[in-house]
Amino acid sequence: MTIVKVRAKQIEESLLVRCSLLNASSPVQVNYLAGGGWEPTQYQCGQARHTPKGLAALGEQLLEEALQEKDLDCNYTLQS
Repeated sequence: MTIVKVRAKQIEESLLVRCSLLNASSPVQVNYLAGGGWEPTQYQCGQARHTPKGLAALGEQLLEEALQEKDLDCNYTLQS
């Protein structure tokens, strides 16, 4: 299981996304760090291109949707 933390630099908001990068049909899950735990998304690992960078891109998209913002400047880190 790969976990990536995505953080919007300018507003100090972040979330975690995870999936098994070895399995194309592995569901991508998100944790908005608001105490709700892991939630399913409509995405699968294949849409993340089986890479941490692709998973981070999906996380950035989810963060933008959650905050109703566009073009956030985000960075990401792999979590252990």
